[in-house]
Amino acid sequence: MRHRTVSKRCIEGRERGMGNSGNTLGKTRLRKVLQRVSAFYRRALQDSPTGIAYLRRRGVNAAVSKRFGLGYAPDGWSALTRAMPNDIEALIATGMLVPGANGKRPYQRFRDRIMFPIRDAAGHIVGFGGRTMGDAEPKYLNSPETVLFNKGQVLYGLHEAIGADGTPEFLIPVEGYMDVIGLAECGIRNAVATLGTAITCEHLLALFDAAPAIVFCFDGDKAGRSAATRAIRETLPLLEDGRDARFDFISDPEEWNALIQDLTDGSWTANNIKMFQRLIEMRAIELIRRIVEHGVDEIREKPNSYNGFSIT
Repeated sequence: MRHRTVSKRCIEGRERGMGNSGNTLGKTRLRKVLQRVSAFYRRALQDSPTGIAYLRRRGVNAAVSKRFGLGYAPDGWSALTRAMPNDIEALIATGMLVPGANGKRPYQRFRDRIMFPIRDAAGHIVGFGGRTMGDAEPKYLNSPETVLFNKGQVLYGLHEAIGADGTPEFLIPVEGYMDVIGLAECGIRNAVATLGTAITCEHLLALFDAAPAIVFCFDGDKAGRSAATRAIRETLPLLEDGRDARFDFISDPEEWNALIQDLTDGSWTANNIKMFQRLIEMRAIELIRRIVEHGVDEIREKPNSYNGFSIT
C-alpha cells in the first residue's frame, strides 16, 4: 500500500509540474528567448580564448561542445541586456536576469562562466547551468525555478542521450554536467545528471519513459551510500514489468581506473565502449530485488553478505 501511495504522489507531483503557472503562449515565447540566449552564449564562447582554453584543458572537443550547445557567459553585469534589450521582461521571467533592487537596472545572473543549456526531454531549453573556470564560489550555479524549469523534474543530458541512441538500453545517472560531458567524450552517451538535488520520483519516471533500465553508480563512501538509500526508496514503488533498476558502488576509484585501463588499453574504440557498458551492467548488482527479499536494514547491517556493497 505504501508503494502505491508513493507512486501516486509522484505521478500527481509530475502532473502538477507539467501544468504549472504560465500559459502555453507565454511558455512558447520564453523558450524562444532562451534559444536566443543560448545562441548568444555560443557566440561569446567563440570570442573567449579563456573559455576555449578551459574546455580544452578539460578534454572537451568541438564535437561534444557543439552537441551539448556549450557557451560562455561574459563577465560583467550587462552583456545580456545589451544583446537582448527588447526581452528584459522575459529574461527576468526565465531567471537569466536578476531584478535590480530599489529601481536599479536588472543584471545578468551568470558572469564569466562556461554555460550548459538545460533541456527537457523534448529538447526545449528550460534553463542553464554555469560553471566557474577558477576558484570562485559557487562552482556551479543553476537557473532558479521558473514556469519552465523545475530541478526536481529535469535531468541534464536526457534529451541528448535519447537523441544519440533513440531508446537506450539503460541510462546512467551521474553527479554533474562535467561527468555527463566527460563520459560523452569517451563515447558513453547514455549518462544524465540531476541538477543540484537528490534524485526524485519525477526524475525516475522521466528516466523510465526514456529507457527500460536505470544503472546507478555511487561512490562507496558515506555520502554515496546515503544517496543510494534515497534512490532505492524512490525507485522501489515505481518498479513494474518492463522496468529494471540496478545499483553499483565504487568503493575504490583506483580499482575502476585499473579496470577501465585494462579494458580499453587507453583508447576508446566503438568495441571498447560496448565492453565498458557491459562492465557497468555486470557490476551493477540487482540490489533492488535483494532489498525486496531481505529489507534495507539487513543489507545495512550485513554489507559483507552482499559482495561488499552496503547502504546506510
